[in-house]
Amino acid sequence: MNTMKSLGCNEFTFIASNITNENKRVIIVAHRGEDYTHLVCSLELSKKIRSRKPSVMKKLWTTAIGKGLELEAY
Repeated sequence: MNTMKSLGCNEFTFIASNITNENKRVIIVAHRGEDYTHLVCSLELSKKIRSRKPSVMKKLWTTAIGKGLELEAY
């Protein structure tokens, strides 16, 4: 099970336009040093993130990629 924590990410941010627009899924930008990747959240997880509850933000580190978080491919 890969998570942001297990992959060594040291911080994450959100794409602002997606976190404020309830019609869009939230996109997380996960950083590991100078590298980063985009993770697209499910609609359910996006709604939870918009609640800004500290417990939800803390659980993002250990949310399995593929279960609520999907890598965005370019």
